[in-house]
Order: sequence, then structure tokens, then C-alpha cells
Amino acid sequence: MDWQMFLFSTDGRINRGKYWLAAVLYVVVSFVAVLLGLFIVTGAGSDAAAVVLYVGGGLLFLSIYFSGITVAIKRLHDRDKTGWWCVVFLVLPGLLQGASTGIVSEMTGLVLTLIAGLLGIWGFVELGCLRGTMGPNRFGPDPLAVEGAA
Repeated sequence: MDWQMFLFSTDGRINRGKYWLAAVLYVVVSFVAVLLGLFIVTGAGSDAAAVVLYVGGGLLFLSIYFSGITVAIKRLHDRDKTGWWCVVFLVLPGLLQGASTGIVSEMTGLVLTLIAGLLGIWGFVELGCLRGTMGPNRFGPDPLAVEGAA
């Protein structure tokens, strides 16, 4: 498997198994990064260590976020949907949740939180649970058929 293509390219399609593989990889890398950050903070405790921690953590977050979006786009391609659906499933829930905290009335905030949660559930089902299009679609061949033929 070409990991760079898998994690940082929007070309083609991936099945649910590879989507969940990427999700597990992100969790493991994040967990190791948190442990490493705790080790740096408790061990060094200097300003230089804090700068390294913030810069390194920020770069890691951006890398995981970008990679997560590219993997989600390929998963949406497997469902025969355009990558723009990532806005609905990944960006919009965060924006709605952010807008619900103190900017609006309590009732409006509750409605925005509910909508964000429903969009998140829809995205979870669409990306992680439903089978992709059987056979080729406009984004490429069926990844399960390609694996089966190889």
C-alpha cells in the first residue's frame, strides 16, 4: 500500500475497511503524541520545550486534519458522492457547535447543537457504515473488486 497516496491524495476510492484503518491510525498517532507531549512537559518544563510542543502539536493536528479530509473524500467517492460533502459532514457540525456556545440564545444554541449532532451522525453512517457503490463509478473502479481480482 502506498501510504502517501492513501493518506494525502483525493484520487480514487477506498472501502470502509481502509477508512477505519485510517481512523485507527489517527487515534494511535494522537495518543502517542499526547504521551510524548506529557513527557516533554514534565521532563523539560522550559519555554523552548513549550514552543516545540505547540509548534509540533499544531503541525501534527494540521496533518491529521488534512489527511482525514482526503481520506473522507475518497470514502465519499466510493459512495459516488463528491468530496464537497465533507463540508456537510466535517466542517459544518464544528461551525454550528462553535456558534452555539454563548453567541446566541440558549434555545438557539440547543437547536444548533442538535443539528450539529445529527449531521455528525449522518456523516458517521455515510462514511463509516454504508457500503460503497458496487462496480465502477465516476470516481474509479470498485476497491473491493480490485482487491478481489488481485
